[in-house]
Amino acid sequence: MQNIAESSELIARTSGEIKQLVDESIRKAVKLYEILKHFKTS
Repeated sequence: MQNIAESSELIARTSGEIKQLVDESIRKAVKLYEILKHFKTS
């Protein structure tokens, strides 16, 4: 039973880290998009 608990904890931690990375990537992509849009309009 302990292995299952450890596995689920590891999965939860990993998915949390993945979510952070995805959020960060999205923010960077949006920022880059805003910059490119700014250059196109000017």
